[in-house]
Amino acid sequence: MQELLAYLQDPELVARFQRRCGLYLAEGSTRDHDKTRPANGAPITGEKPLGHMDGSWDHQDRNSNCRHKQDSVPVEDCRKPRYEVRNWLLHYLFLLSAGLGHEVFYITCLPWIHWNLDPFLCRRLVNMWTVSFS
Repeated sequence: MQELLAYLQDPELVARFQRRCGLYLAEGSTRDHDKTRPANGAPITGEKPLGHMDGSWDHQDRNSNCRHKQDSVPVEDCRKPRYEVRNWLLHYLFLLSAGLGHEVFYITCLPWIHWNLDPFLCRRLVNMWTVSFS
């Protein structure tokens, strides 16, 4: 059982599924620190490190995977990897299906169903969504 759980938690499963669906890691998006930062850790592009941003966002987000040292130099490169889409049909299908879980969809869909189709159907949908989301 422990082997099955370890297999299911393998990030390579997600990567293989993405490649089968036509999403590939773009060339040149590897996390090579020597090309993106000099030896002192300062960014080459002239941008400030994440720990020294102007405004109220001068702290690290708790949800971030990027960790900073004491001198605000990132331990790892915090840039998101870039992907190349080779199957646009599946890409837009997945974007559409992901959009069905957004609050904006519920805010627009439920009143439309209530006003244009059937209020009883809308109440049943709200009850089903409430049970399934809790």
